[in-house]
Amino acid sequence: HKDSRSGGGLLSDGCVQWMTAGKGIQHSEMPEQNNDGLWGFQLWLNLPKKHKWVEPRYQHLSPEMIPSVEREGVSIKIISGSYEGKHGPAKNWVESDYFDVTLDEDALFHFEKDPAMNSFCYVRAGSVSINGKVVHERELAEFDNNSIIEIKGDSENAAFLFLAGYPNNEPIVRGGPFVMNTEEEIHQAFQDYRNGVLF
Repeated sequence: HKDSRSGGGLLSDGCVQWMTAGKGIQHSEMPEQNNDGLWGFQLWLNLPKKHKWVEPRYQHLSPEMIPSVEREGVSIKIISGSYEGKHGPAKNWVESDYFDVTLDEDALFHFEKDPAMNSFCYVRAGSVSINGKVVHERELAEFDNNSIIEIKGDSENAAFLFLAGYPNNEPIVRGGPFVMNTEEEIHQAFQDYRNGVLF
């Protein structure tokens, strides 16, 4: 990864790049796969209107920087937010919980969240059980706005990403790489890009 604000780094297994676009940043990614192939996940968090023009920021998070909670049959890497008193290193304008969880069969992930938060999990390996329903690899499950989340391992080495955040309840308009609140703001973003304002 390399960007127009002098951010950059080499991402290897288990690394996270956390970038806040803010008032403008350009970046390039040059993936290179090994014999085991290449895979990763990209998640976008929409900044609320009041934070759309903050200074851009890039954070390179190596595996050693990401704390985890380990107990029998359960491993929880805390990228953002907090779990059992441990806090993830990612700094963001949007309060969010972002965990990478691995479960043995029949092991249980339990989390209590604010019911005002939206939340979901994406199964990246194996399968899990949520309220008796099996969710398989490459499937996503969205949770109701309750406070108790329980996910049970349905296979050996089940793994999923768990995410929770507060909705900003603002209109969303997308154009190219830009996400704004109105069509006029999208047109302005393209104009700013052409005029060299966004980097």
